[in-house]
Amino acid sequence: MSGIHIITDSAAQFTDPTIVRRVSVLPHSIQFSGMQQPETTLSAAEFHRLATAAGGTLPVHHAVSAAQFTQTFQSLYAGADQLLCVLTSRVLSKTWDHAQEASRAFPGRASIHILDSQNISVGLGLLVQEAAQMAAANTPIETILQRLRKRTQTLFTMFYTDAYAYLKRGGMLSAQHSVLGEMLGVKPFVTLEDGALVTMEKSRNKSQTLDRLLDFAGEFVPDDPLYILHGFNPGELVRAVQVRLRTELGRAVTPAIIYGPTLATFIGPDAIGLVASQKG
Repeated sequence: MSGIHIITDSAAQFTDPTIVRRVSVLPHSIQFSGMQQPETTLSAAEFHRLATAAGGTLPVHHAVSAAQFTQTFQSLYAGADQLLCVLTSRVLSKTWDHAQEASRAFPGRASIHILDSQNISVGLGLLVQEAAQMAAANTPIETILQRLRKRTQTLFTMFYTDAYAYLKRGGMLSAQHSVLGEMLGVKPFVTLEDGALVTMEKSRNKSQTLDRLLDFAGEFVPDDPLYILHGFNPGELVRAVQVRLRTELGRAVTPAIIYGPTLATFIGPDAIGLVASQKG
C-alpha cells in the first residue's frame, strides 16, 4: 500500500477541473416529488427544469449513504495507506455521519480520516483540491489534516436569494418572516457560519444588493481568491457584480460558477453569492 487517497462528495465544486481524476467523488441524490436522481447526473439546466416542474414540491437532497462509503472503503483500502474524506458540512448533510458509521467496519485495515469541511460547493472544493495537492507531494496525513482544519476558518461565503420557501424549510426563516419578506419585497442575504447557513440583513433592490456584495468582497485583499456563485438564470446581476469588482476593487477577472444541486436545495435555484478564500 502507498499514499493517501482523497474522497469527497458531489456537493464539492472544483476550480481546477483536473482534480476529479485524482479523487473519488461520491454522489448525493436529489429527490423531485417521487423521483430520485444522483447529483452527478444532473446539469444545472436539468435541475432547474425538474425543480420548476415539481410545482410547490421543493427538491430535497439525500446524503451519501453509509453503504456507499462502505463499498468505496472496501475498494480503496488495499491500495492506500490512508483514506481521507473531506465532506460537506455535517450541519447541512448527514454525509459526514454516514462516513463515520461506515468507517467503524474497517478497524486496523486502513487509517480512515473523516473531516467536516464546514463548507459546501466551491468552499468544499478548494479544501479537496488542497488536500489532493498535498497528498501528491507526499505530505504526512497529520500535516494535511492540520492544514485543512486551519483552512476551514479562512473560507467565507455569502448569498443573496429570494427563495423564501427554501429558506423557511431549512429553518433559516420563520413562516412569519417569510410572509413578511415577500409582502415587503425584501430579500435576505445568507452566510455560512461554522458550517450552518444563516440569514443576515436584507435588501430591497438591486442597488442595495450590489453594495452589500461589494462590501463583502472589500473585506478581502485583491490577492485573496474570490468566486461568484450563481444559479441557472443569473440575469444581469452577475455581470454587474463583475464590473464593480473590477472598477472599484481592482479585481480584473472574477470567475463565475453555476452552483450545484445540493446547494440549490438550501438556497433555491436562482441565488447569487460570493466565496472568498483568505490566504494564510
